[in-house]
Amino acid sequence: MKKLYIGLILGLVIWGCFKRTEYPPVNITGLMKDYTHVGETLNVYLSAEDAEFDSLSFQVDWGDGKISDWSKFVEYGKMVEMKHVYQSTGICTVKARAKDYHGKISEWTKIQVVGVYPVSKPPVINFVEARETCYVGTQYKLVVKITDPENDSVNCMVEWGDGKVEDWKVVDLPSGKEFVFYHSFATRDVDVFLPVVVKARDCNWWFASETLNVLYYDRPPYLERDAIKFKNTGIDTITDTIMFSKTEYWVAIAEGGASDPDPGDSLLCAEFDWGDGEKWRTSFKNPMKAEITASHYYVEPGTYNVIVRVMNVHGKYSPQACTLKLELVSKFDKVIGEGVLNQPIGLAFFGDSLLVADADEEGGYIYIFENGEYAGRWEGFKRPWDIEVLGDTIFVSDLSDFKVFMLNVKGEIIGEITKGERKLRPRSMSVKDSMLAVVDADAQKLYIFNLHNKEIMDSAVISEINDVEYVDTVIWILKKYAGRGVGKLEKYVNIHDSPDSYINIYNSFSVGLSTTPFAFVIDGNKIYVTDLDEDAVKIYDINKEVRIARWGAGGTAEGLFQNPHGIMVKDGKVYVSDTGNGRIQVFNGL
Repeated sequence: MKKLYIGLILGLVIWGCFKRTEYPPVNITGLMKDYTHVGETLNVYLSAEDAEFDSLSFQVDWGDGKISDWSKFVEYGKMVEMKHVYQSTGICTVKARAKDYHGKISEWTKIQVVGVYPVSKPPVINFVEARETCYVGTQYKLVVKITDPENDSVNCMVEWGDGKVEDWKVVDLPSGKEFVFYHSFATRDVDVFLPVVVKARDCNWWFASETLNVLYYDRPPYLERDAIKFKNTGIDTITDTIMFSKTEYWVAIAEGGASDPDPGDSLLCAEFDWGDGEKWRTSFKNPMKAEITASHYYVEPGTYNVIVRVMNVHGKYSPQACTLKLELVSKFDKVIGEGVLNQPIGLAFFGDSLLVADADEEGGYIYIFENGEYAGRWEGFKRPWDIEVLGDTIFVSDLSDFKVFMLNVKGEIIGEITKGERKLRPRSMSVKDSMLAVVDADAQKLYIFNLHNKEIMDSAVISEINDVEYVDTVIWILKKYAGRGVGKLEKYVNIHDSPDSYINIYNSFSVGLSTTPFAFVIDGNKIYVTDLDEDAVKIYDINKEVRIARWGAGGTAEGLFQNPHGIMVKDGKVYVSDTGNGRIQVFNGL
């Protein structure tokens, strides 16, 4: 008996060691809405954790006095769907508990507080202010009016279609009130329709929804037509000469000439289509606060349409594609004096004979050409610079002899003009009636001599003066700038009827002039200017004060120049002293 008792004790101990401990389910969770309506089915989805991973069953206390039956057992980890229909309104606390396969039951767990609302009609959405387009970078305004059939209080929210949401208002508003929303669309896509969804509800949680497709539209940038010009000319059509060499042209968009109406487009791009298959782009900030320039080299003569457009960051071009016209034609006619001349400067015609002042430092001459052919030369000069003709008298300025010589038709010296005891370094001259205007290269002074007595009748200090031309009662002055700035053409009035008179400036312009324009001649409403900096001849409109053409560039071929100096016009032909190349080049005038 004693042995039996001991064996029983040992068996119970061993059974207790190997018996599995059972625990009830824990952490019950549920997914469900926090509102429903009378007679409407409400779903709840339940799950729980179990230490032994047993199958589970659930029971729900719906908070209205009804408790559900236990659900069927489902595998651990799966959710159970439970359904209920409320028969009356109220606020109900929904609770649930779980039971494992071994019958272990959890405590009740609160799942959700549910509002049960009466049956009614949903609210009505009316768009009061709702544009169907919105420009990039602008704020969109939406005004909706929410009306409830039962006159319940209402609320509203908006889904903007770009991932942004305007949530429900904090407080419901009375039925019939307007809701106002503002939004800046946040998307890189442009010219697309964005579905703007307006949702409304009443205080009984009846919902309504309306969708408005808004075109998110990118406005193109703007390019002002008059803002596009050839730089330093102020015009949009140029007729120039191009001869066997690259010629560079600059195009400018004036400050403020391009813009984008959308402030969000902070960067714009200007595109220059040069008309010869080449394009060039440059970016700039919006709004445009400085001039934009671009240059291009042309190689062949022809007519080119230079098209300028502006593009924004979305790739949209301005509808105003501005076109400039560039005609590169050969105005070259012929060459005179090649192989004869050394350093030609001044030019003048005596009848049909072309007189050329050659300022070669080894000895200067006045060369004579008849019909483009060499016909002789006059000697007796050190460094002749400029030539002027008045009747049968020829005036020659000599830089190294410090005087102006007066010659007859045979080239014989018949008189001279000096400044008395002080030396005169005459450079350029212009003669009219009984007056001779002389530029003093050293003193930077303009002298007006009376040809009857060869005495000075007027003078003025004019810095950087290079050339002078008498036209009617106006003295035109060409000035250069060795340092900063640009050359200028200035018009002066000569008042010589009293001893206290002065030469007074009353107008000037410097459009397109480089720092060292050298000489000029006036032909009607056009001014031809030789430009040492650019080895070119530039032509200007006197009235408009703009450059209308340019001839040549640096080089030795026909139509190109090396340090062009003197220039004159006769019978529609333009004669240019191509000083560095030792020749005179003739062009057909404009």
